[in-house]
Amino acid sequence: MKNLEQIRAKHALDFWHPAQGQPPSARGVNDGDVISKLPALIVSNGLLPTTAFAKSKGGGHQELMTAVFRFLCHTDRASLPQPPQPRQGEVELDTYIRLLTDGDGATSTRLQMATAEALAFMGYLKRFAP
Repeated sequence: MKNLEQIRAKHALDFWHPAQGQPPSARGVNDGDVISKLPALIVSNGLLPTTAFAKSKGGGHQELMTAVFRFLCHTDRASLPQPPQPRQGEVELDTYIRLLTDGDGATSTRLQMATAEALAFMGYLKRFAP
């Protein structure tokens, strides 16, 4: 059985070096590193406001936050349940935001756990960034 550190490291490496397809750019304005800014935004503002910010910025911000939520929903970790199918015209991040805001499972405890796990995973994303 793998421990959390192994699971986080594997998913972070898979994000930056996918087996198939193009590696993510995850760059911001003026070629700035998004991964160095998002964890600080989560600590100071919270997971939901940072996700909303990433969605509004698009590009690398949205790409990284989507990767974080995919990790949180992955069966190896399962901090969050599998998301429902996106509604028509909805971006993927909207679906993840609804996991933390809608329904009986959207508790403050779940949000706290997701925030802590997101920060731990982002630590690995930052360490393995090219």
